Amino acid sequence: MTTIATVRGLGQLDDATAARIADLWNQAYPGMRETLTLVISRHRDYLQTAEHAGNLTAEMEASTRRYIKRLEETRRVLGQLDRGTHRGCTRSPGAFSTSAALSAVQRALEAFSVGGPALGDVYRLAATLADEEAAKAARWQAEHSNV
Repeated sequence: MTTIATVRGLGQLDDATAARIADLWNQAYPGMRETLTLVISRHRDYLQTAEHAGNLTAEMEASTRRYIKRLEETRRVLGQLDRGTHRGCTRSPGAFSTSAALSAVQRALEAFSVGGPALGDVYRLAATLADEEAAKAARWQAEHSNV
């Protein structure tokens, strides 16, 4: 469960924004993780079934394996963000980052089907993260436009 302190890890958010993001994250994260795990599992099952039936071309196998790897990476990053241990690069401290969260949530949305049970929560989280990123960009622009 992500806390306000986890979301404020880098100190870039006020308490109200961090609380809103933490609440939305805690609503959406279990559904994202469950959906990604289910889609990964089904694609692995598909590979095994198609391989046994001999209906799998090398190109299709490679494409499916890349898709599985991308979903596994997304699930890993979401877990790191949930724990507040995500590192944007090797020199950065482990923390929750709104930009990394937005990127991971956008990638997670690729795995959802229309009308998925957690889809509304994920879209609400994505919208809030996108609004925060836009506000951050506007603040940066205002600070650096007078230089």
